[in-house]
Amino acid sequence: MKLKQIPRLLRTVRHLKWSQIGYRLYYMGERRLRANSVKAIAIDQPPVANFNLDIPLPPFDPTAAVDQIEQLTNGQLTMLNQSLEFSANSPDWRLGSQPKNRLWIITLHYHQWLYELLQASSNKTLDSEVRSLAEKTATMLLNDWLDKCQPSAAGVRDLAWNSYAISTRILWWIRTLINQGRDYFESPDNSFDLAAITTSLEQQAEFLFNHLEWDLAANHLMKNAVALCWAGSFLECPNAKKWLKTGTKIALEQAIEQVHDDGGHFEHSPMYHVEFMGDLDDLRSVLPQHSAQLSETYDRMSRFANWLCHPDGKTAQFNDGKQIAPSIKASSSSSPLSMPPRGGRWFKETGVVAWHDATWSLFFDIGHVGPNYQPGHAHADTLSIEASYQGERLFVDPGCFHYDLGEIRQSDRSTATHNTVCIDEEDSSEVWHIFRVGRRASPCDVKVEFAEDQLTASGSHDGYDHLPGRPRHLRTIQLSNDDTLTIHDEISGNGTHNICGGYLLAPGWHAEVTGQGWLVSRGERQLQVTLSSSCCSNKPEANKPDVDKPDVDKPDVDKPSERSKVQGLRLSVESQRIHPDYGVRQDALRIQWQYQGAAPLTVNVTVAPS
Repeated sequence: MKLKQIPRLLRTVRHLKWSQIGYRLYYMGERRLRANSVKAIAIDQPPVANFNLDIPLPPFDPTAAVDQIEQLTNGQLTMLNQSLEFSANSPDWRLGSQPKNRLWIITLHYHQWLYELLQASSNKTLDSEVRSLAEKTATMLLNDWLDKCQPSAAGVRDLAWNSYAISTRILWWIRTLINQGRDYFESPDNSFDLAAITTSLEQQAEFLFNHLEWDLAANHLMKNAVALCWAGSFLECPNAKKWLKTGTKIALEQAIEQVHDDGGHFEHSPMYHVEFMGDLDDLRSVLPQHSAQLSETYDRMSRFANWLCHPDGKTAQFNDGKQIAPSIKASSSSSPLSMPPRGGRWFKETGVVAWHDATWSLFFDIGHVGPNYQPGHAHADTLSIEASYQGERLFVDPGCFHYDLGEIRQSDRSTATHNTVCIDEEDSSEVWHIFRVGRRASPCDVKVEFAEDQLTASGSHDGYDHLPGRPRHLRTIQLSNDDTLTIHDEISGNGTHNICGGYLLAPGWHAEVTGQGWLVSRGERQLQVTLSSSCCSNKPEANKPDVDKPDVDKPDVDKPSERSKVQGLRLSVESQRIHPDYGVRQDALRIQWQYQGAAPLTVNVTVAPS
């Protein structure tokens, strides 16, 4: 590490709990001593499996199953929208350190493919040859994994026996075993060794018990707890009771710690919010004695998820994750969900304002980046917005492509790619590496008011206080009953700065610079985006355009920017790629203004039907 990077590291670790640091050092030392393998856990005899356990099972998609079988036959596997080489005859489990495609590889070790293949093998709607091939493929892959991914194998600790991977794999194995049934696995006609499977399951659960992710905590720790509860309920073995007891204790504590009173998950990612709801649902199936507490938390999260959905049924995309349609089950709450909601709601603890009317759905991020001790899924997007207009997404988040270290990951998290204001090409929160955050923007002076058919919300943050002149960004958004959206940005402070703001348009929207802003259109829908500004200095030399820098994730064929100047600001339409899902790239346009000169600066943007 370079000497100049030490302050950033200190700004990062000072927020951690001492227990996190202690566990991280312990696990790092253990891995070095064991050359990145796992200490084998002795099992006296195979455990007995409880095939009558009542757990939720995902629905079967026959079309996706047939596609998956075809791909595996041709030496490919598609997960997270990425197809990589993977042969069922000689699978490469990619053990050891992997600098690229890390999320894809760890998903490979979740073994969701096993559940899907065996579902296909027993589904009577599919052709008999397809069913036979699905079973043969599942058998080859699982037996090969059991052989090559033994605990003692070098490199398994990185991703194959990573505690989060183990937690997720335990859930998929148990789903698979219960879905197929005892008779299937004990039949002399199948090629699976049930004793080997349950023995490995016990080894994985015991390893997980001894390697809970107290160093990371947050959603990882909850997934660990769910896996322990399921394993403790499914297997009859000497360690099952302690798994269930520990998993239950952690799960109930984390359900309280990780869910705000307003129903939002404390990592402030809508996708991980929905994932956590799934964890609660999985817990309710094996912890009926705690159903009341778990259901109350689930209901609060359901109401939040309902408010955070665009008209297309999928969530807003703040921070890490994808656009996802929450599967909200029947609520035990006495107050039923309004589908879709109408009016406004300020989720104060989570730090987001949501508004829905017949024309607009709007989401305003005015909260902290996440829990101080684990903001790993945060983006530097304070005061960003998302919006839908007449049922179509209009202003969108850049999204999340993958979790590999590099320029794409940094760009996805950066302030400059979000629908907010960036000063001096700095991020409002100091996002770095893959999941780290040093200096964090804190919201200030937040005010939210709702009236009939009207919304006014405002807030500022201190993320740029470290810059010369201590500039601060204050944003006020207003929706009036004439369907006009107004966004008022004020940059206070002193000194000369390079200030940039803009709005990323959903794919399908077109934009062109006009005399006082941009004309934005999609089919017959047209919106006039009008801009006005008041700045300290409008000298030509203070407002000359900067040299364009290459975009790390632009389309292969760049669209030339359209540029104009309005009241000291340079207006343009830029090309940018967005990632609405992992592994997905879509071409989009960004309407952008830029100013170089002395602060203070105010910029008013109105979005109205044209």
